[in-house]
Amino acid sequence: MTGRSEPTNALIETALAWQRALEHDDADWEAFTVWLEEAPSHAKAFADISLVTRTYDDHAEALQQSIATEQQHLAPTPRRHLWIGGSIAAAIAVMVAIPLFWQSPADVVYTTSTGEHRLVRLAGGTAIDLGPSTQLIAQGGNPDDLRLERGQAYFNVTHNPQRTLSISAGKYAVSDIGTQFEINRVADTLTIAVAEGQISVTSPDTASTRLSTGQQFVAAPARPTTIGAVSTGNVGTWRQGRLIYSNIPLSVVVADITRNSGEKITIDPTLGQRTFSGVLVVEKGPQMLANLADLMAITYVRNGDQYSLRAAGKR
Repeated sequence: MTGRSEPTNALIETALAWQRALEHDDADWEAFTVWLEEAPSHAKAFADISLVTRTYDDHAEALQQSIATEQQHLAPTPRRHLWIGGSIAAAIAVMVAIPLFWQSPADVVYTTSTGEHRLVRLAGGTAIDLGPSTQLIAQGGNPDDLRLERGQAYFNVTHNPQRTLSISAGKYAVSDIGTQFEINRVADTLTIAVAEGQISVTSPDTASTRLSTGQQFVAAPARPTTIGAVSTGNVGTWRQGRLIYSNIPLSVVVADITRNSGEKITIDPTLGQRTFSGVLVVEKGPQMLANLADLMAITYVRNGDQYSLRAAGKR
């Protein structure tokens, strides 16, 4: 497991207060969204509280029955009062231990290999399509606290105002309470596209960004972060074997080709800042690379077990 900072007591109390407030019909959803977007730790704290609440609900009846049984069968002598009190304290300790137990269980890791797709269904109604060569982690086994280590995933999140899905990808964190969107992570480059609903994206060094239906977020090293329009019908089409791009860094496109075909590809530094807009059909071998080179009017050469993309005319 990788190290993660735990929420402070004050933050946990605030998250708990929000959970209680959202149970009312007049809940201030706009204020709640603003609070969530203030920092990635807020979404994590709310996800932790949601997990603890579900865990407590699973055990509460048994604990209450145990205490009630002891109270019915023991006479109220001073000595037995102490025994009952100790028993109640023990029961409370168990309840307290439940969230403590959940603070550090093992991560649940979902992976795919080259060319493989996988559908993952999580508790709470979240369905995730994983693209090839992808790794997604449920941190501490929490289905609401995910980390995209690498690759591409399409999220279909059932709307539930009582829970918030938090997904970290590098230095970025995505928060959502119910929508459909995709995330593609290639090293420190991140692309996000929203097919339906609204999400927020935060990072330590940028202001919170809210993305709505039909918007695309692209963040890459040595480039300004961009937010642009994307056709909702083009979001997630890789699940049907069609990769559709709109002004996406070439490094992301090449990584997608490698994940799907298994071909190793390097990019000449002169092409480092190029982007690509167009459609590639998933195919075996180097055909996807050949199609990309034709569409971008560039060339490629084979060097041993890998290919190198180069500017046209360069040897």
